[in-house]
Amino acid sequence: MQRIDGAQIVVVSEAKVPAAAIESCPQLEMISLWSTGYDHIDLKAARRRGVVVCNVPDYAAYSVAEHAMAMALALAKRLPRADAHVRSGLFSWQAVRGMELHGKTVGVVGTGAIGSRFASLAQGFGCRVIATTLHPAPERARGLGVEYVDLVTLLKESNIISLHAPQTPATQGMLGQAEFELMEKQPILINTARGGLIDPEALLWALEEGKIQGAGLDVLWEEPPYPDDPLYRRLLEKENVILSPHCGSNTKGAFRLLTDTCLDNIAHYLAGRPNNVVT
Repeated sequence: MQRIDGAQIVVVSEAKVPAAAIESCPQLEMISLWSTGYDHIDLKAARRRGVVVCNVPDYAAYSVAEHAMAMALALAKRLPRADAHVRSGLFSWQAVRGMELHGKTVGVVGTGAIGSRFASLAQGFGCRVIATTLHPAPERARGLGVEYVDLVTLLKESNIISLHAPQTPATQGMLGQAEFELMEKQPILINTARGGLIDPEALLWALEEGKIQGAGLDVLWEEPPYPDDPLYRRLLEKENVILSPHCGSNTKGAFRLLTDTCLDNIAHYLAGRPNNVVT
């Protein structure tokens, strides 16, 4: 709170801005987010105070979608195992059997900019793409070349599931044990969105019971993870899990666009034409 005391405009990346911070800064007019997500900002408090909050949508659509697809490919082709096999001094093609993506069904949860881009990448591999979203529309389905279905159908029919939904009270823990039990095709699960979308205990259960073939996680339920967290330690033991440190958006092009748009949002606000307004 001391760092923003007296400021009219604040640029925020990952720092949490609770109601107490907003209410204790009477001069605050605008928060320009150096991010797409805004779950770390108390929007109710901002709305109550009349503070404008702007984010940077879509800056990392290509970067994150590519990261998600890279994780899916690595798990489908079992590349970590193949790499470890060769590094151990062995060289047997029979030791590593992968899965081809062509002809498989890919389920996309959330078809915003990132989810839509991921759907396009999956189609490039010859996959059937089904999706679920809060606001499905026939014209949008035709434009994306996807089939909108309910979440239950998506979980039952998908060989690969990629999460691209925001974390809200409605989506918190949206994949729990009941949802994993619906997965009939032992899918690969990819999460480059928010760690809270998946119940971690249910995820470990699904991995250990073979309900899913593997998981690619760029996000976790706690970031950074606690080294002594027993769930995290169990996750580290899994050969069929690929982890990365929430870095899907970390490319030069994406960060340049992020910075330019963040500053542009401030310029628009000062000109009386707020842009990319969250609240």
